Amino acid sequence: MEQALIVSQIAGLYPWAPMTAPQAPAAPIQPRAIKYSIGYTGTFDPPVSSIRRIVAVDVEEMPNADWARYNVKYPGLVLAIDFPKAFSRVTKFGQTVVQNAMMRYPDGSGTQEFLWPSGRFVVTVRYETPDVNEEFLRQYLEKYPSSL
Repeated sequence: MEQALIVSQIAGLYPWAPMTAPQAPAAPIQPRAIKYSIGYTGTFDPPVSSIRRIVAVDVEEMPNADWARYNVKYPGLVLAIDFPKAFSRVTKFGQTVVQNAMMRYPDGSGTQEFLWPSGRFVVTVRYETPDVNEEFLRQYLEKYPSSL
């Protein structure tokens, strides 16, 4: 898990609850994957009752690069079809990633995420507060360069 995730402080936020779990296929045609997840909070080792993730990161290990690209191209297939304008390609640190603004509301609340394939991995950096600290994108893009 420590190889898949950045389990250290980033931009003043602390890693919380890194975990790994096999993922059941979302559809019968999809393969099994392994998902590594971590949250980042403003407090070191906070009690469970006070957890407030500021950033969450998922790294999903797919069987091959084709499946990783497919999962980024069709992230939640129904959502991508119903809300195509919510998904756009943007450049961050000289690399192309997909920005998902579907759950980001006009007042800045809600969730905003960035995702990209990197070889056989799919990386998702999810901001759960209005602030988007791009240091998370920079560090995860260094670890997992975009294949887009």
